[in-house]
Amino acid sequence: MSDRCHIIRDMLPLYLDGMLSEDSAGFVEEHLQGCGACREELEKLVEQARQGDAEAFSRIYEHWQGELYK
Repeated sequence: MSDRCHIIRDMLPLYLDGMLSEDSAGFVEEHLQGCGACREELEKLVEQARQGDAEAFSRIYEHWQGELYK
């Protein structure tokens, strides 16, 4: 795993919560488009949110789909 992957994985919870700046979120999204391992990690976090809090999952899912699949 690259240093960039480590940084992205540290940022994923903040990304999912919409707490990153526009530039930081863009950095995460750019990386996720080219890194299957980090996308898988994001999907795991989304699944954890879905199991724990339906409202949070809905918010995260909408944001994630809107940003990554434009």
